[in-house]
Amino acid sequence: DIIIGFSSLDDIIFLDDAIFASLSPGFVSSAYFRSAAGAVAAVGAERIVHNPVTGDLHWDADGLGGTASVRFANIGAGTALFNYDFYVY
Repeated sequence: DIIIGFSSLDDIIFLDDAIFASLSPGFVSSAYFRSAAGAVAAVGAERIVHNPVTGDLHWDADGLGGTASVRFANIGAGTALFNYDFYVY
């Protein structure tokens, strides 16, 4: 998916817990989110990985990089993104 015009102040990305199964319903904890240039999941909890240089959002099912992450969206290069921008339902 491509998300155009995302604003952390105004928007929320909703994630279906049937797909993002290891996340609990509600806003995503900071332990499950990582945002950095060239980011990959570095610890076992990190599941949603954001690369602000490219705008890519990846889902890392195991949080360790042992299983390849899957790009599920792009929000545009340079877009600020935080854990509280995601809500699991």
